[in-house]
Amino acid sequence: MGACDDARNTSALVQRWQKIQPAVNKFHSFYEQFERHPKSGTTPDDMKREAIRMYTDFTGQPFKFEHCWEILKNHPKWCTGELTKQCGSKKQKTVDEDTSPPTSTTPTSTTPGSFDTIDLDSPVNEDTNSNGVVRPQGRKAAKEKRRRMNDDKGVIDVLNNLHCTIERQIDFNREELELKRETLKMEKEFREKNQRMKERKNQERIMNTDLNKLQPALRVAYENMQAQIMKEWERDGLFGDVFDSDNADL
Repeated sequence: MGACDDARNTSALVQRWQKIQPAVNKFHSFYEQFERHPKSGTTPDDMKREAIRMYTDFTGQPFKFEHCWEILKNHPKWCTGELTKQCGSKKQKTVDEDTSPPTSTTPTSTTPGSFDTIDLDSPVNEDTNSNGVVRPQGRKAAKEKRRRMNDDKGVIDVLNNLHCTIERQIDFNREELELKRETLKMEKEFREKNQRMKERKNQERIMNTDLNKLQPALRVAYENMQAQIMKEWERDGLFGDVFDSDNADL
């Protein structure tokens, strides 16, 4: 893992976004229903819990992208949904009042527990008037569309940069860990070598001791230590070097 592959990362982010977006849209549509028809004393946290429960009942799966929704809920895409619906309702009401004959009206109310479904994936329809006549996209609508596209691109760029940063950090941590391992290995080898040198000096001191100057009991102990050292040197092949050196001198 070295330099960040932009094409691969963008593709992975798009695939991830395609999983996140439908779930967030569906959850947000439930949340908006509670937000438009709040019960007395209901807090935003209460509405969020109810929306999570409704999402689970509707999809059969828990809502796993609450952290994404917390970031996206203030995005203009979700803010314009309700505003457009309210404007459409006002226009329709004006047309009905101007064209319909006077009739007796009966107040209506929303049936408890019933909720409208909002398709947050569909774009806001601002290209038709109240009579259903298609009209050219206005400057303001075109500007808003460009802004939304820039916002979406900005989110992808931020996620892409974050992914690259994490990838570089992983590489750095791996290299740092490998360096620590090499350092510990060298320190261990140095300690072992230093310990062997101390032991060898002690062995040479014992081998060079004049046994004739020692008390009988101590002399026996030194003879045993010298015999043990001789076996160890023979096992380590030290005698071969000594004999070769002696023969060269002769």
